Order: sequence, then C-alpha cells, then structure tokens
Amino acid sequence: MRFITADVETTGFTKPSAIVELAYLEFDEALDVIKRTSSLIDPQIPISSSASGVHGITAAHVADAPTLEEFLTVIESDPFGGDIGIVMVAHNVAHDLQYLGPIIPNLTGTICTLKCARKIYLDAPDYKLQTLRYWLELDAPAPRPIPHSAMSRSPLPCSSD
Repeated sequence: MRFITADVETTGFTKPSAIVELAYLEFDEALDVIKRTSSLIDPQIPISSSASGVHGITAAHVADAPTLEEFLTVIESDPFGGDIGIVMVAHNVAHDLQYLGPIIPNLTGTICTLKCARKIYLDAPDYKLQTLRYWLELDAPAPRPIPHSAMSRSPLPCSSD
C-alpha cells in the first residue's frame, strides 16, 4: 500500500477549473516521507482573481510552468502509476479527488483529515489547516513550497472513507 497526501490549488471555484499547483508527499506506515514533490502547473485557462486571492498564484507565476500532462509524463514520469494501491490523504479529500482522482488509476481508499479534525477537535476555532496548525501548536511548514499536504500527514486517529 502506498500513502499519498496531496493538495491542489486551482484556477477557481466553479467549473471549468484546472490545477495551478500540485503538491504531494508519499510516506510509509511509520509516517516517514519517501518522496516530496511540488510544482506550479500551467492550467491553460485563466486563473480567477478570487482563486488568486486565496492561494496567491497568478498567471505570471505559471507562465513557464509545465502543463499537468507534461508534469505527469515528463517531469515526474507517472508518479501515481504502478500496481500497488494508493490511499490518498487530504484535507477536504473530496475537493482534491475532483482533480486527482482521474490521474490516480490505482486509488484504493481515501482519508479526509478535515472529517477527522471535525470528529476529534470539537472545540477548535475552525477546521482550516492553518488554524489547526497554530491551535495545536504543530511544527509544520507554511503552505509553500509543499501546500497543505505536509500538514495533512499529521497522524489523526481516523479511519479511511
């Protein structure tokens, strides 16, 4: 079993939208990081100002970035391929699955750290990753260069979806 914690930033909140940043960590059952990857992605469609307001990524940032296809076939050479099943871990996994589900053919399960946090931390001020990071006093990196995925690997006693 492979465990991938992933995060995407996108061009907007409505369809059509596309990935502008993809980051993931692959880790083993002991939570040791095996691989760490992050890349801006040329979405080939405009980035909405409201999306840029959330993640800070503009058209100028992605102008020289690879397309998603280039990233998956040339730069990373099929990072989600192989015969071993993948469990994807993400904060609000349903959002990330919209974009990553089609490119992870051997997805065998998911773990949503947002759902886990809502079950475990009932008195948290809210469930945004940055809020939880400071509220729990976690020593985790800020969203860049590995967006939320680095914090999503924090162990939460929660079962897979």
